[in-house]
Amino acid sequence: MIATIAAQELRLLFRSPLAWIIAAVMQLVFAWLFLAALEEYLTLQPKLALRESAPGLTAFLIGKYLAPAAIVMLLISPLLSMRTLAEENRSGSLILLRAAPVNVSSIVLGKFLGVFGLQFILLLLALLMPLSLLFFTSPDLGSLLSAFAGLVFFSAACTAASLYFSSLTRQPMVAAFSGFATLLFLWLLGSGSYSSESTSLVLHNLSLPWHLNSFLQGLLDTRDIIYYLLFIALFLALTTIKLDSLRHTESS
Repeated sequence: MIATIAAQELRLLFRSPLAWIIAAVMQLVFAWLFLAALEEYLTLQPKLALRESAPGLTAFLIGKYLAPAAIVMLLISPLLSMRTLAEENRSGSLILLRAAPVNVSSIVLGKFLGVFGLQFILLLLALLMPLSLLFFTSPDLGSLLSAFAGLVFFSAACTAASLYFSSLTRQPMVAAFSGFATLLFLWLLGSGSYSSESTSLVLHNLSLPWHLNSFLQGLLDTRDIIYYLLFIALFLALTTIKLDSLRHTESS
């Protein structure tokens, strides 16, 4: 049933003009970032060759291309998720779905996988650009795949949070704005400087991009993986609780 709901959600997204517009704009942005990073590297290559610890092509592309891709995913996640539950709640189709012989957690997980599935496809397309360099040079595949894995976890976390805010309202734009504001707050949480070292450590560890850094450096840290998994589980659980409370309210 989860796979059925996810497939249906993915089909609905592919039929939506908004999803195609977002996908097109996203690919244009990724292409611009990639070409700009590649041109900058080629321009700086004579100077980089004189430095002992100069970054290679892969490290340069990750910093200039894949790292900014996280901001793009933060922006599009609320837009792709905003109608998932809010629109269905407003139209009444969510009531019919909740009345079906399927538990709420399966509905939430299916919706999540459907929205995230589209983002995963878009990230794969973004990865093809640096992989195309295999025809001309030898990029570090391990570092590229590590950075890609980090973006996958980051995107999934953004989707889970955005899905929760879609469950709180019947207005998609309100859901998108609330999701974006929360994700932006979690992004900026680790960028400030704090007087207390313990406070700084706690806030940095709560920040979404803070746990992306090790992936971008080619490191797979289990602490970062656990953080993203717990973040996703938390917001999916909150969404399930919210929908379950609506079911009990309507039944009473």
